[in-house]
Amino acid sequence: MPVVIARAFNHSGAGQNENFVIPSFCKQIAMIESGKQKPIMTVGNLTAKRDLSDVRDIVNGYRLMAEEGKAGAVYQLCSGKAISIQSVLNKLLKFSDKKITVKIDKKFFRKNDIPTIRGDYSRAKKEIQYIPKYKIDNTLLNSLNYWRDKIKTERIMTDSGER
Repeated sequence: MPVVIARAFNHSGAGQNENFVIPSFCKQIAMIESGKQKPIMTVGNLTAKRDLSDVRDIVNGYRLMAEEGKAGAVYQLCSGKAISIQSVLNKLLKFSDKKITVKIDKKFFRKNDIPTIRGDYSRAKKEIQYIPKYKIDNTLLNSLNYWRDKIKTERIMTDSGER
């Protein structure tokens, strides 16, 4: 069978489950903005650096692999840049006009967290013309707006019960 292998690095976008770092931050900010959560965010390790991509770029990479990929090749789908989780949080906080306190909770730390993960998409660029288009700021704002809309339209559990 002619098989190509994708090594997709961390990616995010509107609609992603809140168990991941970006939607977790976005949901907390949206809850605070709507008055459904006290202005305190609980976070884990902010020093980790991750290669973060927009899900739309990764899906495009999968399509390119299916159409143009060479059998047996492994393609890294990523941004090629490592950004700290602290930087992600700072960017998201700038999108809000609320004063938000950030509380680090060690229970959200991973036991064996890798300090930095960064990929290299040069092979994918050369062989299948994979080039990420979406900037991280755009991905973050889209995700935050998704959670703002979701919280406005759904009943969400709050610190003190459902609203």
